[in-house]
Amino acid sequence: MAGTYWTDGWDGYAPARQRLFDSIARRKVGGVVVLGGDVHSNYIADLKLDFDDPKSPTIATEYCGTSITSLSFPQSRIDAVLGFNPHLRYGRSDQRGYMRFALDAKQLQAQVRVVDNALDPASGITTAARFTTEASRPGAVAA
Repeated sequence: MAGTYWTDGWDGYAPARQRLFDSIARRKVGGVVVLGGDVHSNYIADLKLDFDDPKSPTIATEYCGTSITSLSFPQSRIDAVLGFNPHLRYGRSDQRGYMRFALDAKQLQAQVRVVDNALDPASGITTAARFTTEASRPGAVAA
């Protein structure tokens, strides 16, 4: 594998990640959702058995939330890579906030909640995006 990898995320643990993904696929585990954070950006992604194969099945869904007040890098960096990563359903580095979830036996509903101004303690907050993941079908769907 050539390239540079960020060792504080999934890419830093590629063999362990692949073992987990292989196990999910082999056992046909449904409704797998991964929750993450601490990357100072919001990401929602379909997790693929093989990210290098566009036809590879989606086996799980990842919701990765941002920080509430720590700022990140410019959104243009995310925009530049979204087209090369079709499994990413949402990516924003210019937002601060949190994700809110509602879970039942059929689906997970996610709201990306963002503050208007991370530097203002009295800032308003809005819902920037909504996604669902069905228990019977992996992948994030914009709601």
